[in-house]
Amino acid sequence: EYDRLRLYAIKRQRDTLEELRSNGTIGDEAYHRLEEEIDWSELAASPAGSFQPLTTY
Repeated sequence: EYDRLRLYAIKRQRDTLEELRSNGTIGDEAYHRLEEEIDWSELAASPAGSFQPLTTY
């Protein structure tokens, strides 16, 4: 349950990041730095051996 909630929160972070980029609030460099942090968080929250990306941008 905890991991499922964590993954949901990560999905929301990713959605917010996409919104910030699309409306010009952040640039490409900031976007990619934050995207990498979110990617690592997503990997850490996924059960071992069962990682499946939440998004396929």
